[in-house]
Amino acid sequence: MGCALAAACQTRPDTTAAGPERIVLIVVDTLRADQLACYGGPARTPVLNRLAFDGLMHPHVVSAFHQTTMSVAGILTGQTPSLETKFPRRPLRFNSRTWCGMSRFDRDDRGQCIPDELTTVAETLREHGYWTAAIQSNPLLFDPLGYSQGFDRWQEVGIPSAARASQGIAKSRAAGPVNRAVIGLLDDLPSKRFFLYVHYMDVHDYGYFKTSYRDTVETVDAAIGELLDALRERNLFDGTTLIVTADHGERLGEKHALQGKVTHNGNPSFETLLRVPLIVHPRPDVAVDPVFRGQDTRYLIEEIAGIESPRPAELRPEESYLSEFEFRTYRNYPYKAMWRRSDGAFFLFDLERDRREKRNVAERRPQFVNRFKKRIRALARQLGTKRDVEESLSEADKGRLRALGYLD
Repeated sequence: MGCALAAACQTRPDTTAAGPERIVLIVVDTLRADQLACYGGPARTPVLNRLAFDGLMHPHVVSAFHQTTMSVAGILTGQTPSLETKFPRRPLRFNSRTWCGMSRFDRDDRGQCIPDELTTVAETLREHGYWTAAIQSNPLLFDPLGYSQGFDRWQEVGIPSAARASQGIAKSRAAGPVNRAVIGLLDDLPSKRFFLYVHYMDVHDYGYFKTSYRDTVETVDAAIGELLDALRERNLFDGTTLIVTADHGERLGEKHALQGKVTHNGNPSFETLLRVPLIVHPRPDVAVDPVFRGQDTRYLIEEIAGIESPRPAELRPEESYLSEFEFRTYRNYPYKAMWRRSDGAFFLFDLERDRREKRNVAERRPQFVNRFKKRIRALARQLGTKRDVEESLSEADKGRLRALGYLD
C-alpha cells in the first residue's frame, strides 16, 4: 500500500487554533471497554492505565455502530451512520457505496462512501493550522471512499486484496508495521503542529493470530506505549493531547435474550458491541456529556483544539440510534429498544437492572414501547436516504470483506 498525499502544499489559513500543538487520535479496532484494567477488566494495560489516571477516562461511551466502516465514518464526520431508506423493512445493502452510512448526503450520486458534501474533523483542523495525517490498517477504510478527506497524508498499512483472511495478512497490518509507519511519519514531519489518526487492528485479528482476545489487548497496550516513546524521543510528547478509543466492541460468547450475530456483526447490537473506552490525556478543559457517543469524538477533538462546529440536530445528547440491517436499535439510558424489521417484534431492556440484556420488559413497560416506537420512526425518516443507491457487492468489495473474515 502506498500513501495518498493530498493538499500538502495548499495555502494555510492565517488563523491558527488555540488548542494543543498536537492531537493524536488512536482507534483500537474491536476493543471493549470492560476488558481494560482501568475499566475493571482482566487485561494488563499499564500504558492505558497511566493515561487514564492522569487524564480523563469516560465511564459511559457508546459506539456509533457495530462495524468499523460506519463507526469510523461517524467518528470523522460527527454524523450518525444510517442504512435507512423510504421503506422501514428494506434498509440499504452493505457495500463500499453504503457502508459508511452516509448515503443520504450524496446529493450528486458520485458514489463516495463519505460524500464531499460532508466536512471531516481532519478538514476542520487543517483549516485551523494543523498538518493532518493518518496511519490506518483496516482494509475497508481505503482511499478513495472519502475517509481520507482532509488528510494531508493518508497511509494504508496492510494488504486489502482479494485474498482470504489469513495469519499472513493479519501480520501485515499488525501493530509492528503500524508503528513503523508512524515512526517513519514522525521522522518526516513538515510541521510539528499536527493531527494524527492511528488505527490498530490486532484486537480485531485475535482469531487469525490463534491467541486470546486478552492477549491482543495487551499487545496493543504495549504498542501504544511504543508510540508514546517515539513521541518522547522526538520531543513531541509534551504539548500533545492523546485520545484513545475504539470503533466498536466484540461478543465473546455472551448469551442474551436474542441470539444476534457472532463477533461484532450486531443485529441487534448488544452492549458488548457498543461499550467502548475513551481516554484523553491530559485531561481536557472542556465539558463532556454523561453519555458519550462515537460520533461525538469529532466535536470533542475540535473543542480541544479551540474550534466549535455545529452539531447535527437529529439526536438528543442522551440518545443513540443504530440503523442495522435486521433491527433498528434505539438507546436512551437506562432503556434500550430493538425493533426487528422482518416481523415488527419489539424488545426492550432496562440496562440498569439487566446489563446482560437477558430480560425483555416490553410487555411490562408499554408506555416506553409506544414512546420509543414513535421516536424510532421519526429518526428513521430523518436519517433515511431518499434516493436509489447501487447495492450490489463488487468483486473488490468481496475481496476486502474476505480479507477481514466477513465472507467465506
